[in-house]
Amino acid sequence: MKEFRMLEINQCELKTLIESALRDVLLEMLPQNIASQNEADELLSQKQACLMLKVSPVTLWTWRKEKKVSYKKIGRKVFYSKRDLLKLNN
Repeated sequence: MKEFRMLEINQCELKTLIESALRDVLLEMLPQNIASQNEADELLSQKQACLMLKVSPVTLWTWRKEKKVSYKKIGRKVFYSKRDLLKLNN
Protein backbone atom coordinates (compact mmCIF):
# COMPACT_ATOMS: atom_id res chain seq x y z
CA MET A 1 0.00 0.00 0.00
CA LYS A 2 1.28 3.50 -0.87
CA GLU A 3 1.89 6.01 1.83
CA PHE A 4 0.41 9.48 1.35
CA ARG A 5 1.79 12.59 2.99
CA MET A 6 0.15 15.94 3.33
CA LEU A 7 2.39 18.83 2.25
CA GLU A 8 1.98 22.47 3.03
CA ILE A 9 2.84 24.71 0.09
CA ASN A 10 2.13 28.34 -0.54
CA GLN A 11 0.28 29.77 -3.53
CA CYS A 12 3.46 30.59 -5.44
CA GLU A 13 4.85 27.05 -5.05
CA LEU A 14 1.51 25.57 -6.14
CA LYS A 15 1.45 27.84 -9.20
CA THR A 16 5.01 26.77 -10.12
CA LEU A 17 4.10 23.08 -9.79
CA ILE A 18 0.99 23.48 -11.92
CA GLU A 19 2.83 25.51 -14.60
CA SER A 20 5.56 22.88 -14.78
CA ALA A 21 3.04 20.05 -15.11
CA LEU A 22 1.05 21.93 -17.77
CA ARG A 23 4.20 22.77 -19.72
CA ASP A 24 5.14 19.07 -19.78
CA VAL A 25 1.65 18.05 -20.94
CA LEU A 26 1.48 20.78 -23.60
CA LEU A 27 4.91 19.86 -24.98
CA GLU A 28 3.78 16.23 -25.25
CA MET A 29 0.75 17.38 -27.23
CA LEU A 30 2.80 19.31 -29.77
CA PRO A 31 3.42 17.71 -33.15
CA GLN A 32 6.64 15.70 -33.24
CA ASN A 33 8.51 18.16 -35.49
CA ILE A 34 7.83 21.08 -33.13
CA ALA A 35 8.72 19.01 -30.07
CA SER A 36 12.06 17.96 -31.59
CA GLN A 37 12.75 21.57 -32.51
CA ASN A 38 12.11 22.55 -28.89
CA GLU A 39 14.96 20.34 -27.72
CA ALA A 40 17.35 22.64 -29.56
CA ASP A 41 15.22 25.75 -29.17
CA GLU A 42 13.61 26.05 -25.75
CA LEU A 43 10.28 27.84 -25.42
CA LEU A 44 10.07 30.41 -22.64
CA SER A 45 7.00 31.74 -20.88
CA GLN A 46 6.37 35.48 -20.76
CA LYS A 47 7.80 35.67 -17.26
CA GLN A 48 10.96 33.78 -18.25
CA ALA A 49 11.38 35.94 -21.38
CA CYS A 50 10.99 39.15 -19.36
CA LEU A 51 13.58 37.99 -16.84
CA MET A 52 16.01 37.00 -19.58
CA LEU A 53 15.64 40.28 -21.48
CA LYS A 54 15.28 42.40 -18.32
CA VAL A 55 12.15 44.11 -19.65
CA SER A 56 8.60 44.49 -18.37
CA PRO A 57 5.70 42.37 -19.65
CA VAL A 58 4.30 45.51 -21.30
CA THR A 59 7.53 46.02 -23.26
CA LEU A 60 7.53 42.40 -24.38
CA TRP A 61 3.88 42.69 -25.42
CA THR A 62 4.68 45.88 -27.39
CA TRP A 63 7.58 44.17 -29.17
CA ARG A 64 5.28 41.26 -30.00
CA LYS A 65 2.66 43.60 -31.51
CA GLU A 66 5.40 45.45 -33.45
CA LYS A 67 6.62 42.04 -34.71
CA LYS A 68 10.08 42.57 -33.18
CA VAL A 69 9.67 39.28 -31.30
CA SER A 70 8.23 36.06 -32.67
CA TYR A 71 6.03 33.91 -30.46
CA LYS A 72 3.98 30.74 -30.41
CA LYS A 73 0.56 30.43 -28.85
CA ILE A 74 -0.46 27.16 -27.23
CA GLY A 75 -4.02 27.46 -26.06
CA ARG A 76 -4.15 30.81 -24.29
CA LYS A 77 -0.47 30.82 -23.26
CA VAL A 78 2.19 32.67 -25.24
CA PHE A 79 5.70 31.25 -25.53
CA TYR A 80 8.86 32.81 -26.93
CA SER A 81 11.75 31.10 -28.65
CA LYS A 82 14.88 31.39 -26.53
CA ARG A 83 16.98 31.39 -29.72
CA ASP A 84 15.02 34.36 -31.13
CA LEU A 85 15.26 36.27 -27.86
CA LEU A 86 19.01 35.72 -27.76
CA LYS A 87 19.27 37.14 -31.29
CA LEU A 88 17.19 40.14 -30.23
CA ASN A 89 19.38 40.69 -27.19
CA ASN A 90 22.56 40.93 -29.32
